[in-house]
Amino acid sequence: MYDGDLDIPTLNWALLHWERVYNTFRPHHTLDGRTPPRVS
Repeated sequence: MYDGDLDIPTLNWALLHWERVYNTFRPHHTLDGRTPPRVS
């Protein structure tokens, strides 16, 4: 659920932030609940 502004720049930032959290910080089922390794 997103309750922020719906203007394009704000929405784009929120989506990029969510994508980063989804891909890097959340536990992944296929990794036995671990987060992905960090890539420099």
